[in-house]
This record gives sequence, C-alpha cells and structure tokens, in this order.
Amino acid sequence: MGRRRLACFALPALLIAGAGCGNERNQPTGLQQLGEQISLVNFSAPGGDVSFGRPSTWIVTGGTLPKVAQISSGSAVATVFAYPRSDLPQDAVGAEASRQRLIGSLRQRSPSFEVESSRVREVGGSVAVEIVGRGKVAGEPVRTKSVHVYKGTAEYVIDAYARPKLFRRAETEAFNPLLATIRLGGFPEGPVTGGVAAEG
Repeated sequence: MGRRRLACFALPALLIAGAGCGNERNQPTGLQQLGEQISLVNFSAPGGDVSFGRPSTWIVTGGTLPKVAQISSGSAVATVFAYPRSDLPQDAVGAEASRQRLIGSLRQRSPSFEVESSRVREVGGSVAVEIVGRGKVAGEPVRTKSVHVYKGTAEYVIDAYARPKLFRRAETEAFNPLLATIRLGGFPEGPVTGGVAAEG
C-alpha cells in the first residue's frame, strides 16, 4: 500500500467525510442528547480480534471492514476502524514520525480543523498516536478524539466525537473507558455485520 493512500486512511475519519478516504460520517440523531450511563459491558467482535468495554446504555453496531464496530448515544459516537498495514511504527520514535505526518496531512486536507493536542501514547499494549481537536460533522461543530493504534498487521483507528458541550462527559463515560479496555488481536477477518458477537 502506497504512502499517499496510507496518509489518507490515517486521517481522522470525520474530518474527511467528503474527501474520498472511504470512511462514512452521517449526522447522528439527537444532537443535543446523551444517554445516562449505567454500567460498562463488554463488546467482542466476531473472531475475538477486537473487544472493549462500553456503557450499557450506548447502542453498539458492527459493520463491514474497514469498520469494525461503533457505539453511539445521542450526539456522541465512537467508531473502531481497521486498515491493513505493512509499515507500522514499532516504537515511540516511529510513532512520533507518524504523529508529525498526521498533523501535516490534517493541515493540508482540513485547514479549518483545530488541533488542540496530540501525543504518542499506549493503547492496548501497543504504540499509538492521539489527536484531539475541533471540527464539523454534517456542518455541526464537534470536538473529536482520534487514536491510531499500530498493532500486528493493522492500523486501528478509534474515531470519537460529540457536540462540544457534551464532549467531556462522553469522553469520561465512554471514550476513555473504551480506550482503557480495548484489546486488539491480528487483523479482523470478514464483515462484522450485526455487531455483537458476545457481551456481558
């Protein structure tokens, strides 16, 4: 896979909804709402390559690759994507280079997007790049968190957003728990239609 195509895949999906990278973004229902948190339950994709905790009141759906799973509640959405990669960074130095490329690509493709912070971190035992900022989905302002996890033969992208006034709550109740509990195996096989392989 060429470097130009990889850069396209690596951008936060919601920022390039019309830019031809294949990640779909539609305006969610109930933009002013966010469901009540009750407890965390486990989601496991078919095959067991991806699992994570989600609030029990949030809706979970699957999809066809590159989409692995999505959780949502009102205005808040978090989606897990998986892209095959053969040149993944293996350490913090490589991830830092990826972070700089991601920021450069963002500035070129979405100059109106405001990057609030970015860092190299660890997710699920693998090196990752996190970008937090402000953009728009279907013309509506949102705050976003996009985390690129380099694992095995896949780049996993956890793409989360919510309306600005609800972002901190969604981050605390759903986005951060998802990132804290996610477990990633090899590259997922086949569609994840229907979404839930196992929950409990």
